[in-house]
Amino acid sequence: MNERVVTIDGKDYPLGDDFMVVSDAKPDRAAGHLSLPEAAARSIPVKIIIDHPNRDEEREIVRRHGHRSAIARLMDFGLAAVADSAALAAGALRK
Repeated sequence: MNERVVTIDGKDYPLGDDFMVVSDAKPDRAAGHLSLPEAAARSIPVKIIIDHPNRDEEREIVRRHGHRSAIARLMDFGLAAVADSAALAAGALRK
């Protein structure tokens, strides 16, 4: 994970300094699931639980956003960046 490079079909793609790992939790016996060692699990500073939307919520999401062919911009959702690449590299957040 620290190499900051992914390889797809034999071609390397650099991820840059802003790269971070986001993982999901799966039941211990899920296919392809490897549990993190306890020390590694404790090193993850943030835990965000996002439940799957129910049927009506999922339909609303598709109705509102399903027509887009590209990733939406933060401002499309009323969000603003709190850090840029330089701030991340320096370990500081913009105020």
